[in-house]
Amino acid sequence: MERQVIPPGGDNSTGPELEAVIGLFMSIAFILVNLRLYVRARILKKLWWDDFFLLLGMLFSITNFGIIVTRVNSGLGRHAYYLSPEQISLDLKLELMATLASVISNMFSKISICLLLIRIFTTKKAWKRALYVIMALIVATKVSSATLTFPRCKPAAKYWNPNINGTCWPQETQLAIFYYQSGVSIFTDFLLAFLPSFFLKDLQISLRTKLSICALMSCGVFTGVCGINRALSIQNYDPSDVTYSSKNLGLWMSLEINFAIIAAASPALRPLWAKKRINQNQEAIGQANLPNNKKGLKSPYVALYRQREADLLCSRLETRITAQGDRDNGDVGSEATSLPNCNGIMTSDVSMENLGESEGKGIPKHSGQSDREKSLDDHDGCMMALIDE
Repeated sequence: MERQVIPPGGDNSTGPELEAVIGLFMSIAFILVNLRLYVRARILKKLWWDDFFLLLGMLFSITNFGIIVTRVNSGLGRHAYYLSPEQISLDLKLELMATLASVISNMFSKISICLLLIRIFTTKKAWKRALYVIMALIVATKVSSATLTFPRCKPAAKYWNPNINGTCWPQETQLAIFYYQSGVSIFTDFLLAFLPSFFLKDLQISLRTKLSICALMSCGVFTGVCGINRALSIQNYDPSDVTYSSKNLGLWMSLEINFAIIAAASPALRPLWAKKRINQNQEAIGQANLPNNKKGLKSPYVALYRQREADLLCSRLETRITAQGDRDNGDVGSEATSLPNCNGIMTSDVSMENLGESEGKGIPKHSGQSDREKSLDDHDGCMMALIDE
């Protein structure tokens, strides 16, 4: 390592800032993954392969962050001029380990996204085959990238210790491999970010729901942007000042894998907000039946609005089940009988006729607690059936 030229700016380290930025986005990804697992295991009560692959991706992201912290302690973010040969050698060795962890994390996260799209959005076999091809391309690229991490020098130790005898691939060869793998990764990032818009157009859900799902899945765009910046940062890589010039490469590489995890975890959190809405609906119904309701005349209108909302959701559910039965050429009757009673939800609490009376005579009293409980159960059944789908 050449250390004759004194770098400008003195012995300043950008390592703490690097740790803070990477740690922030890793923490966000960690929280979202845990929320997703809670939704899948506790609310929907069903875990699938996409959940396990995402969990593996998160574990390798944590591993990558741990390596980054160790690299900062060994000199990452400082100029090599002020470091000992042992510190530089350790940083180069840790750089390979961080690259390997990030490649594996990114592979598992993208597999999770592909499996999510296969499980939920696709109804045509052609789309499923296309997603399997995309997943195979991702696995092939990432496995080759991980496999070629260490053999670039022979023996491998020559990469972090240039004083030993051995040979390394030419710089042009290493750059060509890097740009090829980066190009495939960026292409799949944007592809997986925009594919849901094609799947959702045929689903019988509201435009607002379609837009929200597309917005959540489009977090993959940020993954692609990070991949582009990672590819561009290699131009500033200086082998004579590796601990300082590689900081941007490590930053964008870490942000790329964490944005991939965020993009994979976010769409599965919708049932969490829907469950909160159900609780709010039940609370509104309960307030509408209190004799001394502090909300005055507003509660009957709220309850009536919730009734219309529940009827609409249940209508959609029945339509989907009927359509599924027609496609399968099966007996829909057996499925229809298991549907929650969606008709007239909350009509025992408030109706159009007694709504006008309530404006002058107060809130209508409930005829029986058992009917009200049944109304709430029916409302929950319709809502959770749609969420589970």
